[in-house]
Amino acid sequence: MTEPVAVPTALLQRSNQDGLRQLAAHVLLLGVTGTTIFWTRGTLWLVPAILLQGIVLVCVFCPLHETTHRTAFASRNLNRTVGWLCGALLLLPPEFFRQFHFAHHRYAQDAARDPELAQPAPASFGVYLWRASGLPNWQRRLSVTLRHALTGRVTEPFVPAHQHAAIVAEARILWLNYGYLEDMLNDAAFALKLGRPLDDLLIAELLKFKWKDDGCHVKDGMEPGDMVFGYDVPAEATRHRSATQPSKLGATEALEAPK
Repeated sequence: MTEPVAVPTALLQRSNQDGLRQLAAHVLLLGVTGTTIFWTRGTLWLVPAILLQGIVLVCVFCPLHETTHRTAFASRNLNRTVGWLCGALLLLPPEFFRQFHFAHHRYAQDAARDPELAQPAPASFGVYLWRASGLPNWQRRLSVTLRHALTGRVTEPFVPAHQHAAIVAEARILWLNYGYLEDMLNDAAFALKLGRPLDDLLIAELLKFKWKDDGCHVKDGMEPGDMVFGYDVPAEATRHRSATQPSKLGATEALEAPK
């Protein structure tokens, strides 16, 4: 029988200094790749710039994983704080992931109880490519966190009953913070004289809208009232604009304007 190899004790030492140094390098890479995307807009270099940041972004899972095991830093508070920030960036709440990941370790390769094996293997190359795109993963993260936040229901079998309340609270805090961040970005958009909220700018760009003084007018075959992701986008954009910019209407007209 082969004797187990001894692990050097230096590799088992946790360090705030080393963890912060690696975290700073990661943040710097995110900043550099993000700046590269900004400066390559409108050129063929934009695609490799986005791919490069995608690689750096997906590696944010690494500090999330290590803080889940409380090994990234010696400080428990640092592990929790960095884990929260990474989880928020990846739409993967850290306590929920902790329950998922520890169940994976506890029942590794047990097809009935290992949550990483809950999804069957791809039945075709097309299904494999679909999963490799990452889109099903993001869809699952959105649906799971919104279900927890909006309904208060936690149906995942790997989450013990006494943790349900914490998982729901975590999801609600996460989405509240996303809302606060959106407001901050919209304020920044006006401060930079972009003329309207940042989320309207993103929607307009995504759906090929064009903006005029009297509201958001569509093109490319779409008509006002068309529903996209459940939103009447022209109406939403106009309503958001009227709520965040001084109205040009008189007092009586403003009271009678559609909400």
